[in-house]
This record gives sequence, structure tokens and C-alpha cells, in this order.
Amino acid sequence: MEESPAYSFYADQPRPQIGWDTPDGRWVGIWGYDWPDQLGDEVLKRATDLAYEVWQPDLRADRVYTHQFPNGLRHSLFPAVIKRDVVSLGRRRHLKSESLLAELRRRLQDDVLVQLNNFRSAQTLEILELVKSDPAPLLITGHGSSLLPWEEMKSARHPATKVSLLLEHMRFMKAIRRANFVTDENQSQVKKLEKLLRREVGYLPMGSDFDFWIPRPADWTRPPAFDKLKKEGKTIFLSVGNFISRKRFDKLIEVFSSLANVSQFCLVLVGHGEPNYSSFLKRIGSALVERGQLIFVDYVRGEKLREIYWSSDVYVAAAASEGTSVAAEYAAGCAMPIISALNNGIADLLTQLQCGLVLPEYSLQSWAERFEQVLHGDSLRALPLPVVKEYYDWKQVASRFIYVYRRLFDTASRRKIAFESQAREQVKAHA
Repeated sequence: MEESPAYSFYADQPRPQIGWDTPDGRWVGIWGYDWPDQLGDEVLKRATDLAYEVWQPDLRADRVYTHQFPNGLRHSLFPAVIKRDVVSLGRRRHLKSESLLAELRRRLQDDVLVQLNNFRSAQTLEILELVKSDPAPLLITGHGSSLLPWEEMKSARHPATKVSLLLEHMRFMKAIRRANFVTDENQSQVKKLEKLLRREVGYLPMGSDFDFWIPRPADWTRPPAFDKLKKEGKTIFLSVGNFISRKRFDKLIEVFSSLANVSQFCLVLVGHGEPNYSSFLKRIGSALVERGQLIFVDYVRGEKLREIYWSSDVYVAAAASEGTSVAAEYAAGCAMPIISALNNGIADLLTQLQCGLVLPEYSLQSWAERFEQVLHGDSLRALPLPVVKEYYDWKQVASRFIYVYRRLFDTASRRKIAFESQAREQVKAHA
């Protein structure tokens, strides 16, 4: 992983069950909810011959902390510090973990595959420098949620910014060409990468459990609070995620505020996140809250979250950029119609199948017009469940990752055999 645990997101939550006190009076912890943890869990259910470890830099850690889950997955936290990224001329900061790099250097002697979850970080480049002369297979998994360097160059104005992005682009190309295989969970991003690299790029999104995320049962009844909203004739819009600016919850509030006097609706926002941004959302949404047109729900999971999905009418995925929103996958599994911004992996599928609604580039007027059309009766089709399961069910997604792992291990094994054979021939020739 590339990011330190998001302790600030959980500041108002109890400590996780997996945690340790640190000498400075703080603590480090592992929740097990991160993307690699979930992928590893699903892989280990289906591939008993594979071991799976998640390595994560941690700004709080004073030493390496490791926990092994009952499924066999190991998650380790490595001490890290923040450094300025030299290649970006100091514009960006990145995490650096010397202990993680040292442990990787040692473990490369084993039969391992290295999977990186970021294209652009400085740590990715450092790991590539370690791996490049080793036969260990390397997989880079993109999550479609960040602009690539040359895309940022289009809007950059300052000459120094353009230079730093050019250097980043050169680093990016070096990194991604070293990979044995590249995947991304956004189909549009896959197409861009294939055009750039002139090679196959795999489409592998995040998965969901569609034995749990299912359509609302016919005999199910809404909880009283939601039932009251429906009796008032309100259309309930739902959006779920971390409260960070990229998710654009503030834009949703802005749009619905412009419709507050003309439409019957309630916007439900579920999540938690950066304290400043969370306070900002509640401040700009206070008028809607007073009217009963906006409800904030603290971070919930499992059946409580599913109950909110079943209680709502339309799901909204508004992020400025997203791989494939897992929260939107849940909505698809619940047979909810989805409204999505352009740069979300699920928007590709909505467009292909002419389902839901894909919003244009953000402007208050254009988004308000689309939502008003929905509120005034425009019908939205939910994605067909068989297609949803084919694309996003963990049974499918994990099996595809296992196939990629096995193919890369097999290729690396053949390369190692060829290398050892060549070395023996050289020894004989020298003798």
C-alpha cells in the first residue's frame, strides 16, 4: 500500500480490535477494510497454495507491527516518514519507509510476486529499482482515481510545474514499463494506458459480495424515519463514502440547495473523513438539514448500511475521479438506479447499457437540470443484475486476479530456469 492508515478518519470511532500502544503515548492499528486486505481475503478463499501479505507504511509506527488474520492474511505496518519528492521539484510529498524497502530486499530471495497499488508515488519508483534486476514478477494495479502526469500537464500554467510533471511522466513511463502486467479498475483509464503503452492492460475492478448486497426483499419495510420521508412524497437520494474533497459531497449539497424550494427530496450522506471537510459539509448543508432535505449518517457497515440502501430510491456517485466505486457496486447489487459522474468506472457500464444517468462535467446548472428532470419523473433503469455480478462479484474478480497471479508466477519461473541454465553454460564455457 502507498498510504499510511487513515487515523484521522476514525478519530471519532473506537480503536480497532487489532492495535498496539506506541512509546509516544499514541497507538497504531489495523482495521482490515482496505482494498488489498479485502482482495487478499477473497484470493485466499479460492487459492490455498498462495500466501498473501499486505505491507503498509505508517507515520505513527516506531517499529514493524504485524497481525495475521484467521484466514492467513498478514498485514504489516512499517515505520515511515514524509519526504519531499525530488522528481516533482518538491511540489509533492511522499511516504518513505526504509524498513519496508529493507524487508522487501530480503524477501525478494523467496518465491514472491510484488503487487503495487499506485502508478505515481516515489516509493513505487524505489521498489521498482529493487525489483528490476530480480526475476520476481511485478504487477501494478491502478485504481483509476488520479490523473496521469501528462493529463495534468494540459492544465498546468507555471513553467516549473510543467517541468516537474514532465519529469514525473518520465518516471511514470519507466515504472510502468518495468511491470510484467498492468491493470486498472476504470475502463476509460485502461484504454488510455493501452494507447500509451501499446500493450495489453487488464480491467480488474474492486469486488463486492452479492450474496449480501441483494435487492430489497418484497416483505421488507422501511425504518420509521425513512418511511416518514416516503409518506411525505420525497425521493431519497443516497451517497456513501469518505468525506474528502475528491468525493464532491460539497457539490451535491450545492446542487440540491439550488433545488430546495422546487422539489421534494431528501439527500442522505453516509460516511466520515477529514475533520475540516466534514465540518465544512455540515456548515454548508445546515439549511437543507433544517428543512429535512439532508441527513448526515455517521460511518456504518454491514446490515445497518444495507438497510439505508434498501430505504433509498437513487444512488449518486459524484466523485471527481474514481476507479469503480464500491459503494456504487453495492447499489447495483441492491437493484438501485445509479447517477454517476463521468470519471467513475461504473459510468462506463451505465453508458454501455444505457442505464441510470451519467452526469456531464460539473457545473451547478447542468447537474441541477439533470437532478430536476429525475425529480419530475424521468425514469432511471437499474443495471441488470447478471451483468453486475459478471463485472463486480468477488467470485469473478478474485478468480481473475488469481489467474493473473498464476500466469505471472509461471512466466517468472520459466525466466528463472532460463537464467540459471544460461549461468551454468557460462560457467562451463569459462572452465
